[in-house]
Amino acid sequence: MKIIRKIAALSLTAFAMLYAGCTGKSVGESSGSAPNSEAGRDDVEYQAKISSKGYTGDVRPLTQIRRIESSLGGGGGWVYPVSLAASDHGPLFISDNNAHLIHYCRPDADSIQTLSLQGSAKLSWPGTIQMWRDRILISDNDGLKFFARDGSFERLARVYYQIHHFAVRPDGVIYINPMFRKQKASDPLIVEVDGTGKRLKSFGARLNRANLLGFDDQVYLCAKADVVIAAFQHRPVVRIYSTAGDFIREFNVSHPSFSGLDTLGKDQSFSHPGPDKYRLPTYLSGARIIGERLFILLDLPQPEIVEFDFNGAEMNRYRAALPSLAKAYRGFDVRRINGRYVFWLIASDRQDSASLIELAS
Repeated sequence: MKIIRKIAALSLTAFAMLYAGCTGKSVGESSGSAPNSEAGRDDVEYQAKISSKGYTGDVRPLTQIRRIESSLGGGGGWVYPVSLAASDHGPLFISDNNAHLIHYCRPDADSIQTLSLQGSAKLSWPGTIQMWRDRILISDNDGLKFFARDGSFERLARVYYQIHHFAVRPDGVIYINPMFRKQKASDPLIVEVDGTGKRLKSFGARLNRANLLGFDDQVYLCAKADVVIAAFQHRPVVRIYSTAGDFIREFNVSHPSFSGLDTLGKDQSFSHPGPDKYRLPTYLSGARIIGERLFILLDLPQPEIVEFDFNGAEMNRYRAALPSLAKAYRGFDVRRINGRYVFWLIASDRQDSASLIELAS
């Protein structure tokens, strides 16, 4: 593992494919379940993004503060990271799907460390990781697990859904974007549960398009005391709901490359490349709320982040001018620190390595 403290490389593009009938062990923010699967991916989507014209409006530059690089597959500090969460007064925590572990990185540290999990609970294909009241919440094949920051296991909330992504409201209510093996018109986009996993209600309409295995209904969730926000991974769309489950509004996220991705998604040779194989282009790679602002990470060959208000008006757009390109984002978070926004993301590249990147406005 090495740390690079200069303006260095990154960027990326996520590619999604599922095989009908598979159990789908990887349940986190990144599609696929094996580190070496990226090397053999079709580059059509990637080439469409790097060949597109960039956004030509006002863009605020981001400065790279820190970059910690490690190989995928276990040769470095992690095997297959899929999600990260920033704590308010301490380290970043990272979910490693294939290693069944949680890693952490202290502020200004030069390396990624592994959290020693204590107690009887073990992780089984962990996915999304979030922080709530100084606790670590992480989804896996058993449900939602709660840990103290020192790795002490607290409890398991069984939710009986396969979880694509989840978010926690300040009072501890949890919102889940579930995945379903057999799709029905009545399937909700979002399920609300309490801290024990008990279902409270569900809401939100799904597209449920045939032969896409629910890809077009995968969202990144954010929650405040009064709203729940769903940013679609494979559509440039954001929906806002009240915490009562009422639809408030929907708005689009724009970028010049997205029209080409729309065309690609309608191409059967791309979306259905073979028997029992399905995929969609990736537009968005993360969403976070800070105060009264929503930040969306675009899936582009350079990291680009769009700031919205809750009416859907674009307030600012941020971009890091980094020289090398990466291939997929594996986590995203943001904090307001000393009057500027600090962003963290994990980017994997075409050489089977992944970097934890810290950027500042």
